[in-house]
Amino acid sequence: MYDDFIAGWLAGGSGLVIGHPMDTVKARIQTMKTYSGILDCFKQTLKNETVRGLYKGMFAPFVSVGLLHSLLFAGYGTALRLMHPDEPNIENRKDLPMKEPLLLVVVFN
Repeated sequence: MYDDFIAGWLAGGSGLVIGHPMDTVKARIQTMKTYSGILDCFKQTLKNETVRGLYKGMFAPFVSVGLLHSLLFAGYGTALRLMHPDEPNIENRKDLPMKEPLLLVVVFN
């Protein structure tokens, strides 16, 4: 279960590390009229604020997205272990038919 939790946190965090600079540029272009385009905004941000400027305001999303993904991964792993208690190898549980997870969603919602 801890492996699922850590894998989820890494998945959420890595997605945010890759996507946050693009979101920062998008937000600046939408709110400021000083940029002539995406590349101009990116270059000016790097020139004036270094790489740290692209990652401003990332701490709270990093914690929340990491926590959300880790809970999703841990919940999915736990559900798989509950549905297949005699299967010790996680690789054999990856090819589940979609009817089993969908049944869990219907039953527990």
